[in-house]
Amino acid sequence: MRKLGVLSAVRVSLLLFLLVLSATSQVLAEEDLKTKELIQLSLDELLDTTVVTATRTETPLSKVAKSISVVSQEDMEMSKEAFLPKLTDNVPGVFLKRNGGPGRLASISIRGAESRFTQFQYNGMPLRDAADAQYTLRAFIQDFYNGGNVERVEVLRGTNSTLYGSQAMGGVVNIITEKWRDDLRLEFRNEMGTRQTALKSARVAYGTEDYYIDINPMHMDTDGEKNGGEHGYLYENLGISGGAGVKLGKDISLEFSTLFFDNDAALNQNTPSLDANHKLVENQAAWDQHHRNQLYQLGLFLNHKLSSIWNYTLRGAISESERHYFWSETPGDQSNYDGKTRYVEMQHNVSPADWLTLTLGADYEKSDYHSQEPLNKYGGVYDPVSYDYDWDVWDAFCNLYFAFLDESLLFDAGGRYNDHKEFDSKMLWEVSAAYIFSKIGTKIHAHVGTGYRTPSLYEVYGGYLLNGQLITIGSQNLEPEESTSYEIGVDQFLMKNRLNVGLTYFQMDFDSLIIYDIMGSCYANGTKAKTEGFEGYVHFKPCKYFKLGAAYTYTNPKEKDNLTGEWTRKTHFPKNKLNLTASFYPLENLSAYCRVSWVDEKIVPLYDTNFSQIQWEEDSVVTVDMAVSYKVSKHFEVWARAENLLDEDYTEGGFSMPGRWVYGGFRLSF
Repeated sequence: MRKLGVLSAVRVSLLLFLLVLSATSQVLAEEDLKTKELIQLSLDELLDTTVVTATRTETPLSKVAKSISVVSQEDMEMSKEAFLPKLTDNVPGVFLKRNGGPGRLASISIRGAESRFTQFQYNGMPLRDAADAQYTLRAFIQDFYNGGNVERVEVLRGTNSTLYGSQAMGGVVNIITEKWRDDLRLEFRNEMGTRQTALKSARVAYGTEDYYIDINPMHMDTDGEKNGGEHGYLYENLGISGGAGVKLGKDISLEFSTLFFDNDAALNQNTPSLDANHKLVENQAAWDQHHRNQLYQLGLFLNHKLSSIWNYTLRGAISESERHYFWSETPGDQSNYDGKTRYVEMQHNVSPADWLTLTLGADYEKSDYHSQEPLNKYGGVYDPVSYDYDWDVWDAFCNLYFAFLDESLLFDAGGRYNDHKEFDSKMLWEVSAAYIFSKIGTKIHAHVGTGYRTPSLYEVYGGYLLNGQLITIGSQNLEPEESTSYEIGVDQFLMKNRLNVGLTYFQMDFDSLIIYDIMGSCYANGTKAKTEGFEGYVHFKPCKYFKLGAAYTYTNPKEKDNLTGEWTRKTHFPKNKLNLTASFYPLENLSAYCRVSWVDEKIVPLYDTNFSQIQWEEDSVVTVDMAVSYKVSKHFEVWARAENLLDEDYTEGGFSMPGRWVYGGFRLSF
């Protein structure tokens, strides 16, 4: 059945591309001179989307020397996909891992680096869970549904600790919302789908030259998959995002942004395992166990342009996370993990000439971790026992950006000094360069940089209660993890810049990686790891009616065995991954979107009935997603979309993924 599904997917893909190429030839043959002038995009029009994540200043995408991709509003609208992490999965080098359907735990990894090395930003402010075992957002990635105000998502690949500090060893995902609207925007979206799934969102935005306000509530719930069990993976998420700004003078403004999620989801009755014949035992949902998580961030920004060459920004944010695990219906039988992060940053940008920008800054971050667990749940004693830990860190950073030879030669260099309360001070650096051959449309780029990640509070102090006894698994002897990253690549623009292709080689070497030492029952340093590979992309926009894309990643992550000294393949990562996307406008108000994804086989460690760990091989899979939308009028739009259209039966990390999931929705906007 799997082979038939793959063959069907290939047929769908070939048919789609043949239709597109045929229609493209017809359109190009019939277009007149006026149409040619409209659709022949110049290099500047194609690439000069402004990005901020690569250099921490507004820089045209074509003038960036690093590997960065943008998920645009057009991408969101064409796919009708509100789940932002799935859209980032179309970016080369990015791996989205999900433990099932909506509401199940998810993670984003970049270039084969572990998910803890991905730094998340919301409007430029760091976003993390200080109570998570490794400071990741693992408990909240599944909640990132677009309420309508997201302008773009920038994905910066490779080690970028120089600009973004700890955790940015694999890359940075920066979610950026719309700002400074100069009109009134009212919007309501409603989408219904399989398994009693409902996604509702609204938007109220208004602005003038002097101020703006943007409010976006969202609600998501589903009965979820049952995987052959009695109960579905219930999930509900209530969220809100928003922003506001006011101009205090001609060149000074004050802005506010907020993000909030409150989710409730079923826990596993059993996790994936292998039976006596080494066949997969599917995970199923528990009826009496669930977790409820909350995350919010409040951010404040002061932007001041002192002169034509000097501006600065002051940023401050408070982030809090709460994770509550209810193990039964018995009062007190629960575990709580709460984290709080306070962050303050100052950044100055000086541009004495068009070809030079100097960025200087400093930041301070304080993290608090609080946990509470029942004293002895197995003995019927549910008295809460609490733990509290905190620390702070100071950083200073700088970056120099040069653009020589009529902006053909680009050079970027930076450094960061880290002063952590519990660990030795650290100096980091990075260098990027690019050269643009304007006449032939070729851009060559390279980057090298160092990175680090300080251990989390849990990795240093964490533990749990068992039969009334504290089992400590944290280690105060831990050292920060370190990395060195290299990349070199080329981008080429062909067919009067209608065709854009790129290929980049990357390598990341990790040292002092933190692992859980089973023999010592604690976290420890020592493991080395490395990942190298290629990532390529194709963007083809022959005319305004079609848009084709491809993103391919080959990665070979390995880690060194401390006992044998041998390098072994890392688990959970595929060697090959390919995504094909197509956007098509057959009629003026009608649009269609298709995504074909192929993920290579993976090695997943699972336990059998003898509690022996088996390196289980997870099959490769091809999935197809489609969406069709129609604008009934200027203010009303309807659509239908399907995920896993061919109803493939597959797993991710051993967890069963949903079959075909169909949605229908509409949007009212004024």
